[in-house]
Amino acid sequence: MASYAASKAAAHSLTQALRPSLVQRGIAVHGVYPGGIDTAMLAGIGVPKTPARVVASGILDGLAAGLEDICPDPTSRQMSTLWASDPKAFERAFSGQ
Repeated sequence: MASYAASKAAAHSLTQALRPSLVQRGIAVHGVYPGGIDTAMLAGIGVPKTPARVVASGILDGLAAGLEDICPDPTSRQMSTLWASDPKAFERAFSGQ
């Protein structure tokens, strides 16, 4: 999971870096941060999963609302709130303790 998390952090940093340069061209850059999606990738892994259709709908809702950072499902919204309030508690949430 560490390398997967690092790749997601890199994608987030790229999103943040592109926003200021592309906004001048009228291009919006949106970050999408879903929780676990019920796909083959997470089959057999005991984490909360949201149906792909619900995640896709949440992404479209976020775009329609003009959000730059979109948390399209209940788990991602909960984790985003935790990260904003207590980053260390966010880290501990993944430790299984």
